[in-house]
Formats: sequence, structure tokens, C-alpha cells
Amino acid sequence: MKIVLALSIIFLGYTQSNGHDIYTSELTVIQRDSVLHLELRMNAFELEALGGREMIKNGVIDWDRFSDGKQEIITKLNKALVLKLDNNPLHTDKTGITVDDTHHLIFRAHYNLTEDQRSGLLRIESKLREFTSRSHVTKVRFKKSEHQENAQLEGDRNSVEFELVSRDKKEKNRLSDSKASSN
Repeated sequence: MKIVLALSIIFLGYTQSNGHDIYTSELTVIQRDSVLHLELRMNAFELEALGGREMIKNGVIDWDRFSDGKQEIITKLNKALVLKLDNNPLHTDKTGITVDDTHHLIFRAHYNLTEDQRSGLLRIESKLREFTSRSHVTKVRFKKSEHQENAQLEGDRNSVEFELVSRDKKEKNRLSDSKASSN
């Protein structure tokens, strides 16, 4: 009986450890004065609802199959990643997608910011789990100036927030700090 119980525990542990892979993508958003640059890097096979597994042949992306579904993937990814500044949606007209030498898709988008959009609360909402695996995790990096903030989208957490800072605002803060220190 003890042997059966021990084997059952080992088998259960083995199936649990191999039963669910953790799928991870990387989302980087960089603030550069008047532009937000967005780059999402993910495994192509995660796009299950878009035929991602069919795009992979011998472990690498099949270029012909990828080309056939490229525009649909761009449209879906653009809708799945929603950027809002102070609760107002940001729109992009510059998006594209490419692949690296193996099985990673790289989606890029650029958001032009008006002068009054260069500071405020940036909210990134992700709907990637609607067409990727249910265990999908997105590591988020937000870079501004020389600072970087990190966050993670997983489970029920489908949004993150970061504070945009304009160069003018940084300059005003620097000047007020220097005035305060001289007084």
C-alpha cells in the first residue's frame, strides 16, 4: 500500500510539473519626448486562436504561413494592447510585426504624443489572454529617461500603470529643486 501511495504521489507531482507550461511574453514601452515606442516579443505558437501552432515548422516559423496571417495578427495585437493616458485612449497609425530567426514574433507600435500628452498616468491594458494560452504571462518594462519600471500581467491582473513625465516637467522640477537648495 505504501508503494502504491508513493508512486501515486510521484506520478501526480510529475504530471503537475509537466502539465502546464508558463508562456511568457515581454512588453517594452519607452517614452522618448513626443513618442511612445511599444515592442511586444512573444512565441508565435502562443497565438492559438490565430493558427500560431500551424506557423511553426520544425521549431521555427514557416515564412509562407506567417505571411498569410500577418495582417490579422497585427490587427489582433493592436486591439489587444490598449494604451490610455489619463483614461483617454492613445491611437497609433504605425504598427508592424516581424519575426526573429526562430519562433518569436515581434510586434511594434509607435504612439505620437502631443505636448500636453507627455505627462500623466499611462495605463496599459492587455487582452492577450483572449487568444493566447490561459497561463500567459507578460513581463512589462517601462523606460523613461534613465529610469526603468517593471511590472507583470498575469492571471486576473490585465493592466498596469506608469507615470509619464515630460522633459519640461523634469526641467521645472530640477529648477525648483535647485532654487530650494540655494535658499
